Amino acid sequence: MLGEATSQRDQMLSEANSRREQLLGEAQHRHDELISTATGEHDRLLSEANETHDRMITEARERSTGMVAEASQKRQSILDDLERQQAQMSARISELREFESDYRGRLRSFIEGQLETLTSSPEVAPDAGGEGEHRPEGGDQQGDHQQGGDQQGDNQQGEHEGHEQHANA
Repeated sequence: MLGEATSQRDQMLSEANSRREQLLGEAQHRHDELISTATGEHDRLLSEANETHDRMITEARERSTGMVAEASQKRQSILDDLERQQAQMSARISELREFESDYRGRLRSFIEGQLETLTSSPEVAPDAGGEGEHRPEGGDQQGDHQQGGDQQGDNQQGEHEGHEQHANA
């Protein structure tokens, strides 16, 4: 009996060891498969992530380059428009300065002519009757008035033309 029990024990141990070795082999094989699959999946995901990363970086660079080009073009367009406006305003300022100079010259000539007329006309003396009516010496009052009236008409016409030029400018 003891021999039989020992034999049964040895057989059970042998079967258990065999089963253990089989299970360990299967577990190791399953482990290796999982590691291989996981490594492959890891490599695939990492590759996809790198491709996506590179694509997104390329797209972002292309967009930024396009945006910079568009901004540069818009900037140049604005600068060109401002330069055109500046040239127009400078031309307008020159026209106004020229008009002002011409107007001042005509006004000065008119005032100097009036002053010359006043200084060159004979002095006005009171009438002997004392009525306060003044007549220029040595001249006909009616004729002097008409001549002075013509001068005023000419000067007023010159002023009117100057105002028209200013309005047209």
